[in-house]
Amino acid sequence: MSLNTLLDSHTAFESTNSEAEYLSRWQAATGNINSPFLKAVAGGLQADRLAWVFIAGYQGAIRHCFELPRDLRDQHWLTFAVSEDRSRENPLPGVTWKEIEGQLILQGHKTWIAACDSISALIVKAGRGEQARYCLVGYDSPGLTLTAKAAPKMLPDLSQGRASFENVVATKSDLPQRRPIAQFGVTEAFMTYSAFAACIWAQAQRLSEEFSERSILLINQAESIYTTEPDSLSPEPLKTFDQGIQALLGDWLAFEGNTDSHWQRDQQLVRMYSRGIQK
Repeated sequence: MSLNTLLDSHTAFESTNSEAEYLSRWQAATGNINSPFLKAVAGGLQADRLAWVFIAGYQGAIRHCFELPRDLRDQHWLTFAVSEDRSRENPLPGVTWKEIEGQLILQGHKTWIAACDSISALIVKAGRGEQARYCLVGYDSPGLTLTAKAAPKMLPDLSQGRASFENVVATKSDLPQRRPIAQFGVTEAFMTYSAFAACIWAQAQRLSEEFSERSILLINQAESIYTTEPDSLSPEPLKTFDQGIQALLGDWLAFEGNTDSHWQRDQQLVRMYSRGIQK
């Protein structure tokens, strides 16, 4: 599927009431799309808030950096479990691994699990440095406990939680990488920006010709960046893209046709990536 085909086939914008409802819509809209970039854009077209913009971009970033098994690639949400407890006093131990009779056994904790109520599997970083392993764990694996946070401060519409591993056997002990893991952060930013531009384009169809034109230019700019250098996402084009996205966000927040308060509440999602990109 091409970008133009995706945009031409988009139907009228509709709001969503829950994470489960958005997941269902995401599955219907992205199930036959293989490109991680187009998957992020298609998810953005279905989003009516920044929580869904993030998860759409996040799923694109995961698929850009990892080669997923076929049964998870199209219809399922995954999370990249990396963050560990940084408390000064009595921090929870991070995830470690040991190999026993050909099986990778995980023990420890991860502190941030995106969409914990809706994921089918976790990509877990176990160990550190050269000893790190990237493995796949099903959400219902014995010994895995996912605990949702009661009231996340950022993107509260998106379920977020912690994961505890007690002798959990990895479903896949070495997940193939499509791109260097060091690129995940910038890839997440790029995919989230792309989903955001698509989200604004979809909403602007009924509200503003100006925002429609500005957002489609940014979507096309993103496609050019992705198709030209998908393995590196070069800094200079990203800096220009970031400037356009930040300007679009600022004007959208001030646009009188935008009456939803969650845009003001969650704008930090888009703001937070800019500093790193511009550096």
